[in-house]
Amino acid sequence: MQIFLIIVIIGFAFVIGNHILDMKAPEEKVEAKLVNKKIESIIDSNNVMHEIYLLYFEYHNQVKHFSVRYSVYNKYKKNTKGYLIHKRNKFVDFIIDEVY
Repeated sequence: MQIFLIIVIIGFAFVIGNHILDMKAPEEKVEAKLVNKKIESIIDSNNVMHEIYLLYFEYHNQVKHFSVRYSVYNKYKKNTKGYLIHKRNKFVDFIIDEVY
């Protein structure tokens, strides 16, 4: 039982630590292309289904994904080019550049 509690505490510390690092990180603005959109469904322990909306951006020869709200997910189309603004692992905004 003690080992279980230690694992749970370490898990919470990891999640909270990552959240704090994401919030304190400086915003980074990079030229990017939205290469994919994906919806993942998860069923929790209460048999309730949750959907996670993911946007995949390509920049600096790498692909990075961000979990976003449905309204943000619906706002952008695949293969759109523009400027991605993010803080570490947190999506901030995607500014579509018509001239890009």
